[in-house]
Amino acid sequence: MISRIFQYAVANIFRNTFLSFSSILVLTLLMFFINTLIVLNGVSNDVIKGINNKLSFSLYLNDQYDQNSIEYSDLKDDINEAFPEISVVYKDKAQVLEELREKDPELVRILEKTNPLPETISLSNIDLKQYS
Repeated sequence: MISRIFQYAVANIFRNTFLSFSSILVLTLLMFFINTLIVLNGVSNDVIKGINNKLSFSLYLNDQYDQNSIEYSDLKDDINEAFPEISVVYKDKAQVLEELREKDPELVRILEKTNPLPETISLSNIDLKQYS
């Protein structure tokens, strides 16, 4: 029984060679494009996560505010309540200058006499869905 079905299938393939070839071609192209889309989806998600890890916002504080001020603690509490997954980091003038030294040592030589950089609140780990 199975041999008769196999013989009929082979005879049908040879009888309709164009139809068989076009069917195989369409299925092959369909599998290729579906696999390509799956790979592109995975790669794009990895690229977006990598970029998201590097994005951060810096809020510069006036000289009258520091880490101990009530306004800073209220702002930090409000951000943590609204977006618990966002990390809020306070950086004083020395830390900001040290980060700038790592990025551009030539510029820091000019600024070493006086540090004009403000104290900063850095917001990072913001999910891309939270951007309006």
